[in-house]
Amino acid sequence: AAAIAAAVAAAVAAAVAAALAALVSGRASAAAGSGGEVAAEAAAAPAVRFRFVLCCGGFVGAAPELGALYERSAPIAMPSLHVVGEGDGVAPGGGGEELVRLFCPARAEVVRHGGGHFMPAGKRFVERYVEFLDAQRG
Repeated sequence: AAAIAAAVAAAVAAAVAAALAALVSGRASAAAGSGGEVAAEAAAAPAVRFRFVLCCGGFVGAAPELGALYERSAPIAMPSLHVVGEGDGVAPGGGGEELVRLFCPARAEVVRHGGGHFMPAGKRFVERYVEFLDAQRG
C-alpha cells in the first residue's frame, strides 16, 4: 500500500509540476507532452503573467519538470513575500531559504516564524501580508 501511495504521489507531483512550469513559462508545450489531466488543462489555458508571488512554506521541489525554472542566469525579479517556518517539517531542510535565493534580494521580503508549515494568522503577521499586498496594487 505504501508503494502504491508513493507512486500515486509521484505521478500527481509530476503532473502538477509540468502544469506549473507551463503556466509560468507561457509554453503550453511544456505540459502537453507530460500526460495527465492537470497538464492537459494547463496546455489549453492562456499564459499567466504574474506580477508578484507570495510563498508560504515554499521550497525548491525535486520534480525534474521544474528544473528549468530553477536554472536561471538571473534572479526572479518580481516582488515576493516568503513566509518561512523555522520548524517546518514538510519543506525539505532549508528549502524555504533556498527558494528565497532564487528571487532578486532587493524585491524579496521574508517573514520568519517559529512554527511549522503554515501561514501564521497573528495580528503582526497579517499586517505584514496586507502591507505587501497593498504595495502590489496597480
